[in-house]
Amino acid sequence: MHPYFSQRKRLAPWLGFQRMAVESARGFGDRATLARQLNRLGTVHRHARQFDQAIAFAEEALRLHEEAGDQVGIGSTLIGLSATYRHMGRPERSLLCCERSLRIRLEIDDQYGLGITLTNLGATHLALGDPDTAITHYRAALESQRRHGFEGGEAITLHELGKTHHAMGNADLAVEDFLAALRIHRHRDDRFHAGVTLRELGTVYRGLGRITEAHEAYRDALAAFEEIDDRYDAHLVRDLLTR
Repeated sequence: MHPYFSQRKRLAPWLGFQRMAVESARGFGDRATLARQLNRLGTVHRHARQFDQAIAFAEEALRLHEEAGDQVGIGSTLIGLSATYRHMGRPERSLLCCERSLRIRLEIDDQYGLGITLTNLGATHLALGDPDTAITHYRAALESQRRHGFEGGEAITLHELGKTHHAMGNADLAVEDFLAALRIHRHRDDRFHAGVTLRELGTVYRGLGRITEAHEAYRDALAAFEEIDDRYDAHLVRDLLTR
């Protein structure tokens, strides 16, 4: 069920499912499963913008992974924490989590996790006002993700690269990045991330004066968010359509 919810982001049923998963793991005393499910519960709370709860569950997961010596789990949970801190406007804390995760991914040769960590490092450096370092990390992530065939990670990295090119004033490159990300999102039927990319693409089009294309991208984004009942992101897109 987790892959389904991670692509659809139906927050209410996802939250209910993850709470049951956590309660079940606690009831059985399965600490390894409990740690994984707590980390996922933290992810749901982050998407619901309930950041304090997200941190609390991720920190509990981190303690369990550390007690078990589960390096893969530690590296993954640190990235969840880093994303939450970044969304809270605390990129310095995010950077500490990313750097520790990177050390672990390299030590255990976790190639799948390495790409995710490098992408999060890029996003964190962009939040810190260092887009050049961000792009270096994105390019390293893409090289790893393409070599190993991690399409979902590649699409997210392309999206983040587009945001960085846009922030640097390279709108044409941003469009290329977003369109490449969108092709993969649609191929994987990842409606949440497709909506996010369409929203960003619309904003770039609007800045280029391509208003018709901007509104088309916004409408497609709105349709994606409404389909998965993502009310927060749907509200943001409706506001963009009225400007």
